[in-house]
Amino acid sequence: MMKQAVINFVKKVSLAELFYDLVFVLAISRFVNIFEHDDHSKIVFQDFLKFGLVLISLINVWVTKTIFINRYGRDTFVEKLFMLIDMAIIMYISYSINNNWEESFTRFNLAFSFIVFSFVAQFIYFLFANKEVCEYRKAFYIHISFFSVIGIAIVSISQLSYSIGIYPAIVILIITWLVPHFIRFIVKEKPINSPHAIERLNLLTIIFFGEMLIVLSHYFEHLDWKGILAILFCGSLFLYYTLFFDNMIDHHKGNKRVYWLFFIHYLIFIALSLLSLDFEFSIHNQLSSTLIWVICYIALIIYVLCLFVILYLFGKPKYRFNLIYIGSTLWILGFIFGIGFINIGYLFYHFCLTSSFAVIMVIQLYAFIYSKKRYSKTN
Repeated sequence: MMKQAVINFVKKVSLAELFYDLVFVLAISRFVNIFEHDDHSKIVFQDFLKFGLVLISLINVWVTKTIFINRYGRDTFVEKLFMLIDMAIIMYISYSINNNWEESFTRFNLAFSFIVFSFVAQFIYFLFANKEVCEYRKAFYIHISFFSVIGIAIVSISQLSYSIGIYPAIVILIITWLVPHFIRFIVKEKPINSPHAIERLNLLTIIFFGEMLIVLSHYFEHLDWKGILAILFCGSLFLYYTLFFDNMIDHHKGNKRVYWLFFIHYLIFIALSLLSLDFEFSIHNQLSSTLIWVICYIALIIYVLCLFVILYLFGKPKYRFNLIYIGSTLWILGFIFGIGFINIGYLFYHFCLTSSFAVIMVIQLYAFIYSKKRYSKTN
């Protein structure tokens, strides 16, 4: 019992961590550059693949840093110095995000190798400076070796041409995404502090919502009614997210499961980024109305299902959804998606439908939470 209490104490998110997150505001805002062609050609499917690779690469950096601080961070001066170095590298990486990968491939990968070697330096520093890590030395040795090999591999890949180097780069990305999370099965590692991890993920999610608001600000130059509906849509999606985490999620549940929370949030970040990009596409008429509508609902399905899975894994027992609730939610989603094709070319109509869907979802969830709380009081 005492061990569980130690693991689940509420570790405070430091101001340095909040400051570190700010650099991802820049990085996220650069995603749209992937879809801007110098020759003004059409957006193709490969652009979305590039977007996915870049987003996962950047979130990998954030997750690695966050888990490291979660386990061993003490908010010291040296830690803050490492954060500033990492922020500078991420800013450089951000300006390598564009559609012309043939030119930026070397620059992008070299910058990533720098941040990987920065992680190596941080592990080495903590190994000698922090006495608390003595019982986790084997894990540190594995992390140092792993990131050293990855850093050298990325430097080697950066010297290849884009047409050849992109394939080993994808393999390296997948390895760096998955392997660090499974090291804990090989050697003993310090458990992740669940409340801190959840708060950090919540804060990064807010940054993705912030990017959506920046895109939507375009509609307020001349007070377009589509902007009012879009803000209603964005705000409702955010309220939907907060209702889950403020009321229904157990922040101290399952330290081993918390890895799944990170994986699921990758999909949430992809969904929110797709919605932001979808608004960009509609503003600049970069895609057909049909594709804009389909992308919007693919993102919404991902977003809703991810929150359902989080509730299943981390939810308080009394807030578990039954099949009727899940089925009705998916039916509403499918129904609104279907009637969207009735007048597919009318953008204002789509804004009305999506904002209505988001509001209905919030009302439905709030009513569910209220009924469960009321039932608990009467029993």
